[in-house]
Amino acid sequence: MGIPKTIEAQASFFDNGANSSCSMAFKYDNNIIALLKSTLLEDTPKEAIFYCEKGTIKINKSFFAPTTVTIVAEEKAEIIDFNYTTIGYNYEIIHFNQLLRQEKTESNIMSFEFSLELIKTLDRIRHLIGLKY
Repeated sequence: MGIPKTIEAQASFFDNGANSSCSMAFKYDNNIIALLKSTLLEDTPKEAIFYCEKGTIKINKSFFAPTTVTIVAEEKAEIIDFNYTTIGYNYEIIHFNQLLRQEKTESNIMSFEFSLELIKTLDRIRHLIGLKY
């Protein structure tokens, strides 16, 4: 969805200064809102849910290493099972190794521009919650 038009963020911190919990609201054009939460204080669902006009898409369990996706439309649910057993990061390692073997310095999946925009967004959040390294 690109760079959020506006970002709201609130956080709590451990005594040592590390952030213990962070809630964020990203607002995009066309009234699209993304609500995110990361926390070490409670056991929360590790899923991503997309509410669309005609249905819902839920990346089950660990959204960063999905093995199933549930699609709900017209009150019918379909679970798509990818039949993968992974912790997710192996795909990054495989891709990085491919780049090295091909002597490429930039990924066609995650460009330098995307990486820069991502770190700018993270910097905005750190500024809003007062997190300093």
